[in-house]
Amino acid sequence: MPVHTVIMVRAGILSAWHRLSAGVQSACVLLMAKPVYWPAGTTGGEANPQARKWRINAVSPLERDAKEFATLAHAAAGNTRKFVGGPYIAHPAEVVSILRRYTDDPATLAAGWLHDVKDDAGITHDELCCRFGVEVAEIVEALSADVTMVKLPRRERVAIAIAKLSVATAKAHNVRAADIISNSRSIAQRDPRFARTYLPEKAGTLLVATLAFPDLLAEAWCVVHNAAQSLSPELKIPA
Repeated sequence: MPVHTVIMVRAGILSAWHRLSAGVQSACVLLMAKPVYWPAGTTGGEANPQARKWRINAVSPLERDAKEFATLAHAAAGNTRKFVGGPYIAHPAEVVSILRRYTDDPATLAAGWLHDVKDDAGITHDELCCRFGVEVAEIVEALSADVTMVKLPRRERVAIAIAKLSVATAKAHNVRAADIISNSRSIAQRDPRFARTYLPEKAGTLLVATLAFPDLLAEAWCVVHNAAQSLSPELKIPA
């Protein structure tokens, strides 16, 4: 993409972002501040099921802003869903819906919306730090490719990405596990040839995502194994 086009796309995102943030003097200051997401006294382990249900269904300001930003960023970059077409944001939305079954942590859910904006929409680490804080930016960074990796063979890029994830936080592991579930569910049906490359790579990734929630990690393994078993001939994935 020509440099002037990238600048225009970036300007379009920023302009739309500021329109969405009308009435707020500084979106960066707002996001860097530590908001109160939940009513006082709620800690995530309430005895009252109704209180727990309210928290799960609530959307924090941080997550809401991440969703809006990711939607604009992917649209401005012209990203669409592979195989089925349509807005790319449908994939991050599925990732977040998977994560929400296991956590209501605002940073994790925000990173779920944003996990592809650095690789696929040209958003920088500094921009993410400014808008969403260091924690969210670091989660996204752990899930993103380095610029220096672009020209490397696929095998090397995958190995570097796995090594990078192996030293990342539990929150990054959770987002990656949910991402693998989303991407692997239909890969065998839609692109069985590529699935023979993709699924072993994802198995290698799950081997190092040991800090993810145990049930989420087990779900990801199940999806990968089921996809591999549906191929003809069946693809053997190590446990």
